[in-house]
Amino acid sequence: MEGVIIPTVKAMILRGRRVLILRRSATDPYGPGIWEFPGGQMEFGESLVKALRREVREETGLAIEIGPLLYTATPLIRADRQALVLNYLCTAGTEEVVLSHEHYDFLWATKAELCTMLEATILQNLLDNDVFSRLDIDE
Repeated sequence: MEGVIIPTVKAMILRGRRVLILRRSATDPYGPGIWEFPGGQMEFGESLVKALRREVREETGLAIEIGPLLYTATPLIRADRQALVLNYLCTAGTEEVVLSHEHYDFLWATKAELCTMLEATILQNLLDNDVFSRLDIDE
Protein backbone atom coordinates (compact mmCIF):
# COMPACT_ATOMS: atom_id res chain seq x y z
CA MET A 1 0.00 0.00 0.00
CA GLU A 2 1.41 3.36 -1.03
CA GLY A 3 0.51 6.43 0.97
CA VAL A 4 0.10 10.09 0.13
CA ILE A 5 1.24 13.23 1.94
CA ILE A 6 -1.09 16.22 1.78
CA PRO A 7 0.30 19.76 2.20
CA THR A 8 -2.05 21.63 4.51
CA VAL A 9 -2.10 25.20 5.85
CA LYS A 10 -3.86 26.21 9.07
CA ALA A 11 -4.51 29.57 10.71
CA MET A 12 -4.49 30.26 14.43
CA ILE A 13 -6.52 33.47 14.13
CA LEU A 14 -6.35 35.95 17.00
CA ARG A 15 -9.04 38.54 17.53
CA GLY A 16 -8.45 40.47 20.72
CA ARG A 17 -7.25 37.84 23.19
CA ARG A 18 -9.21 34.89 21.76
CA VAL A 19 -8.53 32.31 19.07
CA LEU A 20 -10.97 31.08 16.43
CA ILE A 21 -11.75 27.37 16.33
CA LEU A 22 -14.23 25.59 14.07
CA ARG A 23 -16.20 22.37 14.53
CA ARG A 24 -16.18 19.98 11.58
CA SER A 25 -19.46 18.77 10.17
CA ALA A 26 -20.88 15.52 11.49
CA THR A 27 -20.35 13.91 8.07
CA ASP A 28 -16.67 14.85 7.70
CA PRO A 29 -14.75 11.66 6.77
CA TYR A 30 -11.54 12.70 8.60
CA GLY A 31 -12.89 13.73 11.98
CA PRO A 32 -16.61 14.37 12.31
CA GLY A 33 -17.42 16.89 15.02
CA ILE A 34 -13.84 17.72 16.02
CA TRP A 35 -12.72 21.26 16.85
CA GLU A 36 -9.82 22.58 14.78
CA PHE A 37 -8.25 25.70 13.32
CA PRO A 38 -9.42 27.04 9.94
CA GLY A 39 -7.45 25.97 6.89
CA GLY A 40 -7.02 23.09 4.52
CA GLN A 41 -5.22 21.56 1.59
CA MET A 42 -3.10 23.53 -0.82
CA GLU A 43 -3.99 23.39 -4.48
CA PHE A 44 -1.33 22.70 -7.08
CA GLY A 45 0.55 25.89 -7.98
CA GLU A 46 -0.62 27.89 -4.95
CA SER A 47 1.74 29.68 -2.62
CA LEU A 48 1.37 29.06 1.12
CA VAL A 49 -0.05 32.57 1.62
CA LYS A 50 -2.56 32.28 -1.22
CA ALA A 51 -3.71 28.84 -0.04
CA LEU A 52 -4.15 30.00 3.55
CA ARG A 53 -6.10 33.13 2.58
CA ARG A 54 -8.33 31.10 0.25
CA GLU A 55 -9.03 28.35 2.78
CA VAL A 56 -9.80 30.79 5.61
CA ARG A 57 -12.11 32.88 3.42
CA GLU A 58 -13.93 29.75 2.16
CA GLU A 59 -14.42 28.33 5.66
CA THR A 60 -15.07 31.51 7.67
CA GLY A 61 -15.64 34.45 5.32
CA LEU A 62 -12.77 36.25 7.07
CA ALA A 63 -9.96 38.24 5.47
CA ILE A 64 -6.78 37.68 7.47
CA GLU A 65 -3.34 39.11 8.01
CA ILE A 66 -0.79 36.30 8.06
CA GLY A 67 2.00 36.41 10.63
CA PRO A 68 4.77 34.01 11.55
CA LEU A 69 4.77 30.25 11.23
CA LEU A 70 3.92 28.81 14.67
CA TYR A 71 4.71 25.16 14.04
CA THR A 72 4.73 22.30 11.58
CA ALA A 73 3.33 18.82 12.15
CA THR A 74 2.93 15.57 10.22
CA PRO A 75 -0.13 13.76 11.61
CA LEU A 76 -1.29 10.46 10.18
CA ILE A 77 -4.88 10.95 9.02
CA ARG A 78 -5.48 7.34 7.96
CA ALA A 79 -3.20 4.39 7.31
CA ASP A 80 -2.56 5.70 3.77
CA ARG A 81 -2.81 9.48 4.30
CA GLN A 82 -0.51 11.84 6.13
CA ALA A 83 -0.76 15.62 6.38
CA LEU A 84 2.10 18.09 6.36
CA VAL A 85 0.56 20.90 8.44
CA LEU A 86 1.95 24.43 8.54
CA ASN A 87 0.13 26.48 11.20
CA TYR A 88 0.47 30.27 11.02
CA LEU A 89 -0.41 32.97 13.52
CA CYS A 90 -2.98 35.27 11.89
CA THR A 91 -5.24 38.16 12.81
CA ALA A 92 -8.67 39.15 11.56
CA GLY A 93 -10.18 42.61 11.33
CA THR A 94 -13.60 41.38 12.45
CA GLU A 95 -15.06 38.54 14.49
CA GLU A 96 -18.08 38.05 12.19
CA VAL A 97 -17.69 34.48 10.96
CA VAL A 98 -19.75 33.00 8.11
CA LEU A 99 -19.30 29.23 8.13
CA SER A 100 -19.12 27.03 5.05
CA HIS A 101 -20.79 23.62 4.81
CA GLU A 102 -17.57 22.02 6.11
CA HIS A 103 -18.19 23.22 9.67
CA TYR A 104 -21.27 23.69 11.81
CA ASP A 105 -20.04 25.72 14.77
CA PHE A 106 -17.32 28.17 15.75
CA LEU A 107 -15.96 29.75 18.91
CA TRP A 108 -13.61 32.60 19.72
CA ALA A 109 -11.91 30.53 22.42
CA THR A 110 -9.90 31.19 25.56
CA LYS A 111 -6.83 29.11 26.43
CA ALA A 112 -8.93 26.94 28.77
CA GLU A 113 -11.47 26.32 25.99
CA LEU A 114 -8.72 25.44 23.52
CA CYS A 115 -7.28 22.96 26.02
CA THR A 116 -10.62 21.21 26.53
CA MET A 117 -12.16 21.43 23.05
CA LEU A 118 -9.38 20.98 20.48
CA GLU A 119 -8.70 17.52 19.10
CA ALA A 120 -5.95 15.88 21.19
CA THR A 121 -3.30 15.82 18.44
CA ILE A 122 -3.79 19.51 17.70
CA LEU A 123 -3.56 20.41 21.38
CA GLN A 124 -0.41 18.32 21.73
CA ASN A 125 1.15 20.20 18.80
CA LEU A 126 0.45 23.50 20.59
CA LEU A 127 2.02 22.19 23.80
CA ASP A 128 5.02 20.56 22.10
CA ASN A 129 5.79 23.79 20.25
CA ASP A 130 5.28 26.05 23.28
CA VAL A 131 2.67 28.10 21.40
CA PHE A 132 0.73 29.29 24.46
CA SER A 133 3.78 31.02 25.96
CA ARG A 134 4.20 33.02 22.74
CA LEU A 135 0.62 34.36 22.58
CA ASP A 136 -1.43 36.71 24.71
CA ILE A 137 -4.68 34.73 25.05
CA ASP A 138 -7.39 35.01 27.69
CA GLU A 139 -7.02 32.23 30.23
